[in-house]
Amino acid sequence: MKITRALLLIVLLTSTFTVFSQIIIGTGNLKISINNNNDGINLTSIKSGSTELLNTNTSPSIFTLYIKNLSTNNLETITSTTGWGNIIVTNNGTNCLIELNSPSNSNLPSSLVAKLSIDVNSNKSSWDLTVTDLGANHSLQEVIFPQINIDAPGNDTFLYPLYSGQLTFNPGNGIDYFDDANNLYDNNDGIYPRGWGTSMQFFSYYNSSYGIYFGFHDPNAALKKFGIKDENGGIRIQCKIPATDQTIAANDWNMPGHFELDIYNGDWYDAALIYKQWVSTSADYWPATTASHTLRQQSIGRIGLWLTSYISDGTVAQVQGYIQTALNFFDFPVGVHIYNWNDYPYDHFYPNYFPEKSGFDTLVHTIQNNNDAILMPYINGRMWDTGIGGNDPGDANAANYFNNSGFASACKHSDGSIFSMTFSSNKFATMCPTQSDWQDLLTDVANKLCKPSKIGAKSLYIDMIAAAAPAQCMDTSHQHTLGGGSFWREGHKQLIHKMHDSLPSGTFITAEGGCDFIADQVDAFMVQGWTTRNQVPAWQVIYTGKVQLFGTRTGASMYGDQRFYGRLAQGFIYGVQTGRQFIWLAINPAQNPGKLMAANYVKALGRFRYKLRDFMSFGEMCRPITVNGSIPDITYTVMDWGGCRGLDTITNSAIKNTVWQNDTVVMVVFANARIQSPAGSQGGNINFTFNFDAANYGLQAPLTIQRITPTLDDTIKIINNSTFQKSANLPNLDLVAYKITGYKLGTGIDNTEQRNISIYPNPSHDYFYISHDSKIENVDIYNCVGQNVLSIKPENNSVNISPLAKGVYIVVIRDKKETYLSKFIKE
Repeated sequence: MKITRALLLIVLLTSTFTVFSQIIIGTGNLKISINNNNDGINLTSIKSGSTELLNTNTSPSIFTLYIKNLSTNNLETITSTTGWGNIIVTNNGTNCLIELNSPSNSNLPSSLVAKLSIDVNSNKSSWDLTVTDLGANHSLQEVIFPQINIDAPGNDTFLYPLYSGQLTFNPGNGIDYFDDANNLYDNNDGIYPRGWGTSMQFFSYYNSSYGIYFGFHDPNAALKKFGIKDENGGIRIQCKIPATDQTIAANDWNMPGHFELDIYNGDWYDAALIYKQWVSTSADYWPATTASHTLRQQSIGRIGLWLTSYISDGTVAQVQGYIQTALNFFDFPVGVHIYNWNDYPYDHFYPNYFPEKSGFDTLVHTIQNNNDAILMPYINGRMWDTGIGGNDPGDANAANYFNNSGFASACKHSDGSIFSMTFSSNKFATMCPTQSDWQDLLTDVANKLCKPSKIGAKSLYIDMIAAAAPAQCMDTSHQHTLGGGSFWREGHKQLIHKMHDSLPSGTFITAEGGCDFIADQVDAFMVQGWTTRNQVPAWQVIYTGKVQLFGTRTGASMYGDQRFYGRLAQGFIYGVQTGRQFIWLAINPAQNPGKLMAANYVKALGRFRYKLRDFMSFGEMCRPITVNGSIPDITYTVMDWGGCRGLDTITNSAIKNTVWQNDTVVMVVFANARIQSPAGSQGGNINFTFNFDAANYGLQAPLTIQRITPTLDDTIKIINNSTFQKSANLPNLDLVAYKITGYKLGTGIDNTEQRNISIYPNPSHDYFYISHDSKIENVDIYNCVGQNVLSIKPENNSVNISPLAKGVYIVVIRDKKETYLSKFIKE
């Protein structure tokens, strides 16, 4: 049909067109495109250069709002994609503000406004959302923001913060962070803060070309529910954030913190460094280096091994004997985690902990006074026995105690019923950490346990506070934000701060789990269940040197198979203080070869952990080093302690390694986790090599290298190259580390300056003298090609160098604690 100009004009006049407009944010490598269709907006592109990062098979809304009509109790939903009567865009190319208002749904407040802001700078972008003007009859319940589906073509990896970090390979073919395909939020894995699920607030995707960092940079750690799932060949990343004051009208909402999407080159380690950069400068929960914090870290950081004991294993006097016998097996500082010390049955009639078992105070004082050991009693920081559902003789009394003293401080649903959990048929109330009555009760318990004039324990363990998910408490009398927000962190912060203020100096507090939201308050996390397939130590990369980790779950009867050794080796290599081992392992360990093999391995791990404490407790974890060679795999199973995975089968290399740095010293640590067969047999050596480049650690030659084992420190060798390849062999169930000392890039060779040590005269032709406050143990002198030409234990701190040829030498001076290097000229 021929269309005339007049006919075309009639069509134009009688038709309605929707004008589509692309909003492009970013002028550098990262560009974000949003479609404005005059009814709503949706994300259409995220590009790194010319590479599209979005999965174009899907187009989820950028956000979804759940709003309740308080008169009808009806829940309405509106997304970013459609249903908005007006859209206002302000965009200068790098900073964009999009306001959506006047919803067309008559069941929503006509005044409703949602504002999305996105700032893009180079490879980084920051996203924020606010919801305002809800009116006098509506309340915001939850927000899903952001909702992003990225492309995942294969040969790629996704990191999520389960425990210390877990990887899924080829995630577009199936990602296992949530195992409920129908509802992303039924499974507790994704709740933050929760130490047995999501321990940190970031994720990352990476392949050989690029990485994408997804960071939820919320400095106050508000409640969030993360959702990660494979979808149409891509990966959907979203976050559901419960609104604050969900029962109150006009509860305007500002996103807690902001969402950051960055493009980077690298892998999980590099993503962890991005989070570390933010958390160390901006998060309220980053541990501050105060004098009291440092003292507590020094106290717990030197522990090599944790044992576990139950006072119910016998009379108090008998248990004291068992603990002493176990401690006699070890020759380094040990921590002992004590359960069942109170007179009431375990987890019953809590939190009425006292009276303690008769003689418990004597046990604590005697063990700590006669050994290099710290005892740590157990208390629970979450539960109150309601007296319901159990079979205890004291249920009626427990019910009265709860109703009269505990009910007011318990977390409650909007209908006034309590949040609860059930153990062994006993119903326990979840207590609200913001309530001063609850805080004061636990602080009083801590005082009775830790003050020297009372029981005198030097540490305290608080169960569940960093492990279990927050309860969305709706009790209006508690005077915190209702449902969502960061009140869970604020309450625990107040609680533990009260404890620290009231306890003796140096008394450290630990908690179960490992969620970073109270990393600034507790001194260590018990992470005995942090063993899973494809695990990486992202948590340790961020927090080593600031807070300790301890405990590796093995079970009482596993020492005869690979499970025991695989788990312990991984925990050790990742910097976790070894344990918690039952005291029975170290009591009569020679009763059979299998038990002796296990006891000796635990002893070696504890001794080595103590020996390497300057690195694993107080240093920094570096990027893992590549190990080459025909290294066999080992396979073993783990039962996931946090309940997120069930039974896991792990297959990984028999040789595990990590790299640690403290100032100018790097420690490359290896563990052979392959079981001895038969038990106690020697050999089974695994040969391997690794390459070392000092520049990766900000160091330069000359380098000193020293091979270290749990029992020996070999002779120091010096090389003048900043790179080298090292060959090693390690028998089954053996441990080794290579201590490499260099000089900071751009500095001279002498590290004796400002360390209260010097050599003089320099140059000299016959003697030089060493001025030092400490006793000199040994002096080694090396020529310019790294040969050791003189090794002596000097008398009166003088060294005879008359036999040496003229030239430049490197002098290595060792006292009991440190190694010093200096350049010396022989005339």
